[in-house]
Amino acid sequence: MKLKLDSTVENILILISSKSNNQLCGIHWYEKYTLGRMIQLNNSSPYANARLRLRKRKKEQKF
Repeated sequence: MKLKLDSTVENILILISSKSNNQLCGIHWYEKYTLGRMIQLNNSSPYANARLRLRKRKKEQKF
């Protein structure tokens, strides 16, 4: 599983490094979102959201 994650991360980094700033942030790629924003929304944001939910739930269970 870790090898698959490492491979996916590497592929995302290759994709990002192959694009210019304008291609990542200046052009609408999907409806109103840029490619850079879509990468962020689909990669880091779900983990941050889950982390916050888990912390909230853990805090609620202490009481």
